[in-house]
Amino acid sequence: MGARPLFFQDYIGIGKMDGDVVSSIVQGITAGCLENDCALIGGETAEMPGFYDDGEYDLAGFIVGVANKSNLPDKDSLNAGDVLIGFSSSGLHTNGYSLARESLLKIGKLHLDEILPEIGIKLEDELLAVHRSYLKTVYPYIKNGVFKAAAHITGGGFEGNIKRILPSHLDAIIDTSYWFPPKIYGIIQKLADVDTKEMYRVFNMGIGMVAVVAEKDIPYVKKTMKNPNAEVVPVGFLVPGTGKVEVKL
Repeated sequence: MGARPLFFQDYIGIGKMDGDVVSSIVQGITAGCLENDCALIGGETAEMPGFYDDGEYDLAGFIVGVANKSNLPDKDSLNAGDVLIGFSSSGLHTNGYSLARESLLKIGKLHLDEILPEIGIKLEDELLAVHRSYLKTVYPYIKNGVFKAAAHITGGGFEGNIKRILPSHLDAIIDTSYWFPPKIYGIIQKLADVDTKEMYRVFNMGIGMVAVVAEKDIPYVKKTMKNPNAEVVPVGFLVPGTGKVEVKL
């Protein structure tokens, strides 16, 4: 929506107060807030023995941001021929873990401390990879109007999220040949024998954010964008249609 984050508040529900655990959680939240120029102004901690088992806790939070009305994405600005560019993810990004657990832990009987030979790191480290933030990369281009719209690729994949930003007279074509999904997705798919179409519905498949750019602005984006952490790749384009998303496998 083109909003700049202002402040964050958290909620922690825990069975028995554990200072080390709560301190670690707050340190992580603080690091995320500092990275994105967002203030952590408070929160709520609830100790509820009997509701949570020992070692269990619940964590939630929310951000309040502000957007100038003139910077709000406008579906009417999208045109056939506009390009979809994608920003690489750092992992599962908090989505699809039910299928990941079923595939990796139940069917594959893998252990969390087991090193995956295809990746070279422990399974637990892969599953706990920090969710990448795209704020500092994307926000300047939304602010100056170069990015006409942006879609966070969460649950529902490309189809479920990109269709939210489409006007009724345009379709989005996603060409999966433009990038290579991280190897963890191949491991999940093989162990659970999941259809490729279903994989792209459940997971981000290596693309955590998609932005819409006019074709004429692509050279400017290539020249000015700097993101040492996330790879930026073309993922598709807009064509006349009826507001649908087609994922070409």
